[in-house]
Amino acid sequence: MFRKFMLLTTLLSSECLIAAHEIDPSTVLKLPISNKGLTRVSVDKDIIQDIFAYPGDMEEYIKLHGSGHVFIAGEGIKKPFSLTVITRAGLTQDLELSTASMASSPIILVSPEVLPSVTEEDIRGWLIDFSKGFVPQGFKHIECLKKVRRGESLEAVPFKTWRRDFYEVTLYRVTSSSSEALMLNPERLTHSGEAALFAQSSLNPHESTNLFIITKKKA
Repeated sequence: MFRKFMLLTTLLSSECLIAAHEIDPSTVLKLPISNKGLTRVSVDKDIIQDIFAYPGDMEEYIKLHGSGHVFIAGEGIKKPFSLTVITRAGLTQDLELSTASMASSPIILVSPEVLPSVTEEDIRGWLIDFSKGFVPQGFKHIECLKKVRRGESLEAVPFKTWRRDFYEVTLYRVTSSSSEALMLNPERLTHSGEAALFAQSSLNPHESTNLFIITKKKA
């Protein structure tokens, strides 16, 4: 993807374009604003739900309107200041703003590209592929940092992890400590929100098998 900055073709006037900046929670956007009049901060196809300004005395110059836009009165602001905006969709962007002698122009933030939706059928297909020894398209091997899991005479030791977008699949080697045969139920070793698949449906005493667990990670 090109640098997280683009020019939208929406005209402010016959000679001015709106600059739009893609939201990136890992960076601080350093931007100038007009030292006269109002500067509007908006999020395309979303609204700003909360803000935090530093230093604290900047609050008299900054207003979060009920419409979901932020308005900044540049006149009287002498030093650079920080502003963090949090959108209704849960996105966060840190801004470092300073006033300059320039015409007022809105700051438009746009959400990152939305990842394709993932269905239960997709997840089931991924787990089946992994259980057969195939790595589904898009998954990359990453360092395995998972912890050992235990439940009802079973111990699951993590060996490998793969990731695709927000999804991680981990291979566990599961060993039974029971003196009797066990019917395997993934719920014994999974947490809420996870999906899993055993390589076989039962385990004889002290036998081992593979378990694949898929977890959705936060952005």
